Amino acid sequence: GDTSKLYNYAMSGKVKLSAEELSVLQRFTSGSTFSNCYNLRKDSVYWRDKFKEKLRAFTTNLAEVRFQYTIIEEWSKSADYVLDKMVRYNGITFRGLNDGGGPELRKALTEAFKSNTLWVNNASCSTSTRIGVAEKFDGDLIMVIHNKTGGYIRPSSTYDHECEVMTIRKTKYRVLRPPVKIGSRYFCEIEEII
Repeated sequence: GDTSKLYNYAMSGKVKLSAEELSVLQRFTSGSTFSNCYNLRKDSVYWRDKFKEKLRAFTTNLAEVRFQYTIIEEWSKSADYVLDKMVRYNGITFRGLNDGGGPELRKALTEAFKSNTLWVNNASCSTSTRIGVAEKFDGDLIMVIHNKTGGYIRPSSTYDHECEVMTIRKTKYRVLRPPVKIGSRYFCEIEEII
């Protein structure tokens, strides 16, 4: 879709972010994998193992691990707050996965579709207004997302070329089409529920 109007609005100065808020947003776009590991560790064996691996890189001291939990939770809440201030993007976005969490996610999306229940993404996630960006990730799943409240962060993102729209943690979705394999990848379609 054409995002030039959103980009111009976001750059017009009407969205006011402090230096600290801009820093949180830019750190988030550069380090969201660590945040995903933390926020998805209860939902996924894959992400729990990744989180343990990342924590071991810092420390094995239990007190330090607990401190890192506190820091990551505060940072995640700060990212939610900043994303909530951004210009909203109401339209189709795409997410390509580039990690081994695809099989678990496909299973969860299929189960939500079959049971007609909502799927909740417990982590913020980066999406793009361009399918070509999602296709560049080497995972086996591309999500087509009917986004309603994600923050249009392209003007502030470290990855401007990705035309990013970030979702807020704990966003709920209805699975419109469960993962179906087309060629070498799975595709699914979800709609944000507000």
